Amino acid sequence: MQGWRASGLFGAFALAALAPVSGLAADPASSCSVAWGVYVDSTLASLDPLTQLEGQLGQSAAIVHWHQGFQPDDNPTLDPQHLQAVRDHGAWPFISWQPEGVPLAEITGGQWDEYIDRWAITLADYGDPVFLAPMPGMDDARHSYAWNGAGNRAEDLVAAWRYLHERFTNAGANNVLWVFDVAGQPGAPLVRLYAGDPQVDWLAMEAYNGGSAMNRPWTPLADLVSPAYEQLLALSHDKPLMLSEFGSVEAGGDKPQWLREAGRDLPGRFPQIKAVVAFNSIDPGRPAADWRLETSPESLAAAHDAFGPGTAYCLTAGELTGDGLGGLSGPGGPLHRTLSLAIPLLALTLLFVLAVGASKLPRPHL
Repeated sequence: MQGWRASGLFGAFALAALAPVSGLAADPASSCSVAWGVYVDSTLASLDPLTQLEGQLGQSAAIVHWHQGFQPDDNPTLDPQHLQAVRDHGAWPFISWQPEGVPLAEITGGQWDEYIDRWAITLADYGDPVFLAPMPGMDDARHSYAWNGAGNRAEDLVAAWRYLHERFTNAGANNVLWVFDVAGQPGAPLVRLYAGDPQVDWLAMEAYNGGSAMNRPWTPLADLVSPAYEQLLALSHDKPLMLSEFGSVEAGGDKPQWLREAGRDLPGRFPQIKAVVAFNSIDPGRPAADWRLETSPESLAAAHDAFGPGTAYCLTAGELTGDGLGGLSGPGGPLHRTLSLAIPLLALTLLFVLAVGASKLPRPHL
């Protein structure tokens, strides 16, 4: 009888091991499923405004976003110290790289090679993950590089994208995560603008509620996101999505309610979105477009409720990409995924061995 009792005891142990392991499998209702990021003015000069906003929200940024143009005279290349400062802050850099005023034919014709290569070498030397969105909002005609601006064709943007990607690859900048970013303009031929899965790591969209300040109807974030979300999923079902910029004005509706609904709807309705980045700034070309979260005390409090402590927006930078910054053991990191598979398999193996061993024991005489 002792052999059978031992076998049953070990079998129960093995079955127990199949249950979720504390710290390895999170409760879906409270798990971190989305990374929080933000664009804040003057980030290139100081991270203090970012730190202040993080304190107000009670949430640390996993992504720090900024825009840079093709400016070889004023800005010969990226500042590696700034990249490291963002990394030391616990976030990955996200750069929207805007070739405003630069003909796409000059890029593919090699006239910007030295400048492009300096960027690639700087990022390769930095070594950690960097999100890079070349020609962001390429479906928005306000940009000179857009597909329907300055006579650009969709194939011109695809050629420029592939040219940049090839030069970065040749420079060893394999740490760059290429973000295909669109503004979600109706009628844009995204399938023709897409450079292809080998040249793209993330898909991204922008969404703004302009309200009466922009002479537009008041629109919930979910309604703004949905059309582009479906179009991007049609391009590639297995790539993660990012809400690369979002914001709302105060005029024309209830901004605090808009923010609370946004925080609730994004994880529930758009599961492929793994990162959201607030555009915490005033549009310099349109002063009425104040997208900041702190446009009123009520809006700031709503942003805290929507994206702060206790929400799904707690995925860290390392957990988002599985690289460094605690990502190895976090709920999304590779160590977690390996252990969550290995432990149940080991338990099943143990159960099988015990069962075979028990079958060879002499049966008790009743």
